[in-house]
Amino acid sequence: MTLLLSLSATLPSVLALLWLAWRDPKRRRTAGLASGPAVRRLAVIVLLLPGAALIALGAWAELLIWAGLSSAAGWLFTQGLAVPGTAHRSAHHGR
Repeated sequence: MTLLLSLSATLPSVLALLWLAWRDPKRRRTAGLASGPAVRRLAVIVLLLPGAALIALGAWAELLIWAGLSSAAGWLFTQGLAVPGTAHRSAHHGR
């Protein structure tokens, strides 16, 4: 039951994270595209709602699993969508 509840809570959050990572305002700005803040807010609500539901249910173990999986997915999306070489270039830009 713990695994099923954790995964069912994680799926919408991971999908929202993927959408947010793909529609990153900085990435869209450099591509010359507009960024819609209302849709972005909705995605953040979808991202956090499963965590609020787990808190309301008192499912603490599932909350920790959801938080860990969502955090790891966000990190993976950030790394996967990063443009190669930009982190190194910006780190030495101030010299």
